[in-house]
Amino acid sequence: MSWAVAVTKLNCERLVEDQLIRQGFEPYLPRSRERIVVAGQVRFRERILFGRYIFVRAIGVWHIVKRTFGIVNILQSGDKPALLQDSVIDELRSRHDVHGCVELPKFQVGQSVRVLEGPFKGSLGLYQGMTSKQRESVLLASLGWKAEFVIGNLEAA
Repeated sequence: MSWAVAVTKLNCERLVEDQLIRQGFEPYLPRSRERIVVAGQVRFRERILFGRYIFVRAIGVWHIVKRTFGIVNILQSGDKPALLQDSVIDELRSRHDVHGCVELPKFQVGQSVRVLEGPFKGSLGLYQGMTSKQRESVLLASLGWKAEFVIGNLEAA
C-alpha cells in the first residue's frame, strides 16, 4: 500500500481530515506537541507537523480525493500522484507519544541545555540525543554523568 500527499487550503488540515474520514478514506495528519507557558503555568499545544499537507491512502480513486472540500491539489509524479511507501508513515507513527503526537528532537547533539523541572532543575548539560525509550539524554556538566529526562523538560541554555 502507498500514501499520496494532498495539499490543503491554509489552516484546513483538520477539516480535510474529517472530510476524508467521512468519505471512507484513511488520512494521516501528523501532529506534534509544543510546550508553552501561559500565566506561569506549563501547557501543551498541538500543532500540525506539516502545515497544509495531509497523507491519504486511497489507491485508484484520486479524483475523488482531489475534489474533497479543502484540498487544493495532490502532489504529482508526472500525471499520477507521487506515492510514499508505508515505511515512511510507519516511521512517523513509531515516534508517537501517549497523546498520538510525533515527538521530535528539539536540540542538536552537543547543544547546551538547562533542566526545567525535578531534582536537577536549573542544572546545565550537553544534549546527547533521544534514547530508544523516547527520553532525552543529557550529560550533566556539574556531575559529569548522563541523565535521561522526559521530553519537554529541557530548554536551550
